[in-house]
Amino acid sequence: MSKPRFALRACGSNDFVSKVDPDDRTCAPPGSVDYVTGWDNPNMLKYDSKNDAHIVATAVQVIDGVRIDVEEVK
Repeated sequence: MSKPRFALRACGSNDFVSKVDPDDRTCAPPGSVDYVTGWDNPNMLKYDSKNDAHIVATAVQVIDGVRIDVEEVK
């Protein structure tokens, strides 16, 4: 049995975080987030621990203003 992994999903959608750049100066305030669509999209970011996923989810919410759910994925 494989160990669970965790991904960041924009609440109410099937869009998952694929990139987080907290230092992107082309945005105001600085920081950018990219998303991909689909629960099986191989480009979504995955984390080995739920705690790590929650830390990044908090950063995404600050950067993008989008509520993020941490989801268990394969």
